[in-house]
Amino acid sequence: MIRLGESLSELKPFTHEPFSMIRITCPCCGVGIKAEDRLMGQDVRCPKCLSPVKVQSPGKADLAKIVEPNYEPQTQEDDQPKAIDCPKCGNHLRIGEYLCKRCGYHVKLEAFFEVLTSEALAAGTEPKTKMERWLETQLHELSTPRDFMIISALCALFFCLVAVVVGRIFAGPLIGTILGLIASAGIALIWYVLMQRLGVMNDPKREERLVRERNNGLEKVVRDPGKGRVVSEQRSKPVPVGVKEKASASPEPQMLAIPEYEVDDIDLFSDAPPKRAKPTPARPVSSPSPQKETATRASSTSPAAPSTHRPAAPTKKPAPKDDDWLNDLL
Repeated sequence: MIRLGESLSELKPFTHEPFSMIRITCPCCGVGIKAEDRLMGQDVRCPKCLSPVKVQSPGKADLAKIVEPNYEPQTQEDDQPKAIDCPKCGNHLRIGEYLCKRCGYHVKLEAFFEVLTSEALAAGTEPKTKMERWLETQLHELSTPRDFMIISALCALFFCLVAVVVGRIFAGPLIGTILGLIASAGIALIWYVLMQRLGVMNDPKREERLVRERNNGLEKVVRDPGKGRVVSEQRSKPVPVGVKEKASASPEPQMLAIPEYEVDDIDLFSDAPPKRAKPTPARPVSSPSPQKETATRASSTSPAAPSTHRPAAPTKKPAPKDDDWLNDLL
């Protein structure tokens, strides 16, 4: 568009100058709004709640403060542990401990661990007999030895009543009742002894059985601690005082009386020929004396002396061996 009194040379190209943006916040809904700086002092509508918001330049208090980086290590609460008390039972916990040994409550995990209490750990380390271990494997995870004792007592009482009733039926009222009571006493005695052996009730001979089972377990098999295998099955016997056991002499290895292979280090898998034994040196032959030589010469030259020379016997061929047929073929 050309105005009056302007020439084409005086025209300037149209350039769009970008406006700087100002960020404001809606006081009603807290939504951030970006507005141009040319709208400074005017009201604009919030795009979310449509409430009027005045465009103002942010002051110095609204600007975020510049925080300089700090590279010095700062101590945290975990770096300085303190002694605390259990929030459940009030037991005092030492520095660095978070598990209460009394109730099993873990302070950091906020959970109970009944298995880790001092009573449970002490009960788990106590040695048990074979029958006690068997009962522990047979019980359900939610049942206890006391529950087993109550149920077994009810079963024993039922069998006692059955014994009395059967005795009265087959032997009459008086004799049957007596026999039934005797059988009931036997059932009660068996139940009482069984409860003692299973560890449900107090057993005065429990320590003796523990020692006996431990000794029997040690006497069964002697093991080699180095190689971890069974050496020999030996029973340990009590040695009387003042008597020492003689060390068993190890038997010497038997040597084969073969002169060609009197060597211990024979390798069956090597290609080299086996080592042979060194031949024994021959004994020196003693030379005849000069007197004997003269006597032999005189006897040989004298004509009267008969000749003692005998013709040599024909040499016999060696007997054929089993391998001669192979030599004949070759």
